[in-house]
Amino acid sequence: MSTSTPLEEAERKLEDALETLLKISITVANYQPESGPVLQRRINEYVTQLADLDVLKEDLDVRVPLSVLEAIDEGKNPDQLTRDLVQILVDKNQKTNGRVRAMQDFSKELTSELQRNYPSLLEEYRELTAPASSSSS
Repeated sequence: MSTSTPLEEAERKLEDALETLLKISITVANYQPESGPVLQRRINEYVTQLADLDVLKEDLDVRVPLSVLEAIDEGKNPDQLTRDLVQILVDKNQKTNGRVRAMQDFSKELTSELQRNYPSLLEEYRELTAPASSSSS
């Protein structure tokens, strides 16, 4: 009984299938009439490996985003796609953090100005903003 997870087993079988596919391509590239039985055996081995992978798919719950598959179809590196998406998220996060800081600065300035110019409204302002302040901490 194997101790590997279904995903690890699928990865191993996929690597084996890719290796067999490479052997097939080498055999075809260097084809000689006497290579026929070897090519036939490797093709049969590849078909068997694909059938094994098809059986394994029932035990896997892997979701690949459509954008990743489209990028691969376009010849793009999925790792680069991931890096690009992470960079977009970092940029958006920095922009959001800047907005949060600006709002915090504005709130401090507003409180300061209320205290200086309208001390009677300051308490009412604090009551209105108290729930929002406590939930953002």
